[in-house]
Amino acid sequence: MNPAADKTDTVSNESDLAQRLSFKEKVAYGLGGGAEIIMANSILILAMPVYYLGLGVRAEVLGLILLGTKIFDAVTDTLVGHLSDNSRLRWGRRKPYILLGGLITGLSCIPLWRPVQMSTAGYMWHFFFISILYYVFYTIFYVPYNALGYEMTRDYDERTRLMTYKWGIGSVMGSGILPLLLPLCYAIDPNNAAVGARFWGPMVGGLIVLLCIAPSIVPRERIVHQEKIPFFKALAATLQNKPFLLLCGIVVLALVGIIGMLQMRLFLNMAYVYPMNQKVSADMIKWFDYLYGAVSALGMFGAGFLAVRFDKKKVLAAGLLTVAVGMAASWFYITPRYPYLQLLLGLLTAPGMSCVWVLTNSCIADVCDYDELATGMRREGLYGAVFSFSMKLGSAFGLGLSGFVLWLVGFDKELTAQTYETVIRFRLAFALIPAIFFAAALALA
Repeated sequence: MNPAADKTDTVSNESDLAQRLSFKEKVAYGLGGGAEIIMANSILILAMPVYYLGLGVRAEVLGLILLGTKIFDAVTDTLVGHLSDNSRLRWGRRKPYILLGGLITGLSCIPLWRPVQMSTAGYMWHFFFISILYYVFYTIFYVPYNALGYEMTRDYDERTRLMTYKWGIGSVMGSGILPLLLPLCYAIDPNNAAVGARFWGPMVGGLIVLLCIAPSIVPRERIVHQEKIPFFKALAATLQNKPFLLLCGIVVLALVGIIGMLQMRLFLNMAYVYPMNQKVSADMIKWFDYLYGAVSALGMFGAGFLAVRFDKKKVLAAGLLTVAVGMAASWFYITPRYPYLQLLLGLLTAPGMSCVWVLTNSCIADVCDYDELATGMRREGLYGAVFSFSMKLGSAFGLGLSGFVLWLVGFDKELTAQTYETVIRFRLAFALIPAIFFAAALALA
């Protein structure tokens, strides 16, 4: 008998899984979505301004580091997912990892954003090693956290509602905190984000720790009595699931597009809208992020509402099409003549990305049922891990893409104004490259 069987935070009755989840469980799980969004995005927001503009690490080198650490992080996902699927801990097979991963990820923000004084090469290696530590423990949180959500209910529509809470609450938390992060750093020193990050980076780490507590305690885990599955056998079966592979392809392409765009916004403003003014450009990004977050939060609940009434695939395809068109049209509405018109980018891309987050995650839970019918096994951890691998792979290539684009267009941070040719190349790359990736994702959908 599993010792967790008598605990109140677990469930073994399949009929219980078919019932709607309590409001408390949905909110507690959703708070973990806030931790996930802050973990994933705070490092992306601060990396270039702190280590490139502030500490002098070359943009293309930093882009390669971000790409490499994310790929390493993605590779560890499958190992953590398999470990979680086969754990037989007294406190469950998901929640102990959620708490441990969240705690160490939060604490690693201290050395990440408060490096000791060293050479430029020293800062490069420091960021490389600390970001690996950060991403390893982010994986230890993220993979079991997502697996827990996939198995909390077997009701088809309730899964969509749970993912709506996860991404809805996460978007509210993210939109309230992340847009302020870079401007707050520049508020301490208008010319060097690295100075402000020494204070605000660890503060974000403390918030991550707090948000990880609720999902590691409140939701009930599903008890699974099954033999341990050999890793390579389980992985091979996972990679033979064609609907699952299509979902992974969609999320990889969408993430390359959206992460590339989000990383390039600050530099496009510096190159074109507010010539080489870091602080004003960062303030514009703050307003963009506020709008994007607010629309995303509403979009999450809108996507969930539409998905339980219409076909999930159609809603997902409509969202991807909206993002592709919005990105391509940015050539016309991002202009120094009307700087705030660029906020249209948030209005046009946030609803579509809401559809991507809610519906792909909801479909993963359905894929796990599909797999159980075929194999008789429950492997949410490994499915979640491979899906997470796909997300991180997309994020990694998006990060690498942004650094490559800065080099390709000829952006030079030492100039007081970028050349006309650089501006034209940058505007074209910003509008077309992400749009192409979203068009490819739409083809898969």
